[in-house]
Amino acid sequence: MRQFFTSIFFLFFVNFICTGQTCPENIDFEQGTFNKWQCLDGKISLNLSSTGDPVSTTIGNTQPIPGRHEIISPSSAIQKDFYGDFPTLAPNGSNFSVKIGNEDRGGLITGVQYRTKIPDNENRFYLQYNYAVVYESPNHQTEYQPR
Repeated sequence: MRQFFTSIFFLFFVNFICTGQTCPENIDFEQGTFNKWQCLDGKISLNLSSTGDPVSTTIGNTQPIPGRHEIISPSSAIQKDFYGDFPTLAPNGSNFSVKIGNEDRGGLITGVQYRTKIPDNENRFYLQYNYAVVYESPNHQTEYQPR
């Protein structure tokens, strides 16, 4: 049986702009916290002998995991992405951005989610977000590449 090792670095800037309505609380991370957000943690494993989907995932809610769910602010130590040399704080005027993921191997899943209800009296609800994603492309076979 082959072992599944991969490494992924996922930088996620987020700046939400709500147009024509009130933004949901902390959807833009401007509180500098994960308040109203849910952090996610999980694992991807491959079953290459399977006749069905060879990818199995498990994911669940978690408290923010240091090094995998990070709030970036102007005072954060890292100001530029190591791989892409772009700012880790979104350059759109936001006070905070979020970094999810890390450089560990082993098929880890890291995420954040925000659930909100679009108001019943709104015919249109606009949400704009900005993000950057950095994937490592290790020298693995296709089925072992980061996703």
